[in-house]
Amino acid sequence: MSAKDYLKQIKDKREYIHRLELRRKGLYDRYCSIRATDYAKDRVQSSPVNSLEENAVELAERTQEIDMEIIRVTLQIDDVLNKIDSVGSIYSQILSMQYDEGKRLQQIADELKIGYNYLCQLNGEALRRLTEQLNKSN
Repeated sequence: MSAKDYLKQIKDKREYIHRLELRRKGLYDRYCSIRATDYAKDRVQSSPVNSLEENAVELAERTQEIDMEIIRVTLQIDDVLNKIDSVGSIYSQILSMQYDEGKRLQQIADELKIGYNYLCQLNGEALRRLTEQLNKSN
């Protein structure tokens, strides 16, 4: 895997977490908008099924599954960010700004008050160093 593909995981995993959070919210909205049951129809039954309780249990279980997946993916993002930190201060700053914060190279150059061409050289060196780190890990 190239350094750029490795770093792209940050964006992909954050988008996946966002989708999980939307799914969790959708579950919550769906289960919390259940209409009241008319128990007058069920007078024949001695113990009517408590669908509200069943739905609450199912919501809790499914929400917990989503939360555990979010934690798992967040830890993966942390692993990538730790690799970025291992390449050196200015290089890790550039990679973090680009891949973690989603900034474009021109914007990074402006913020760091350095020339765009020089930033491109630094970015290339940062990617080279990250590739070395990745190769050492494997």
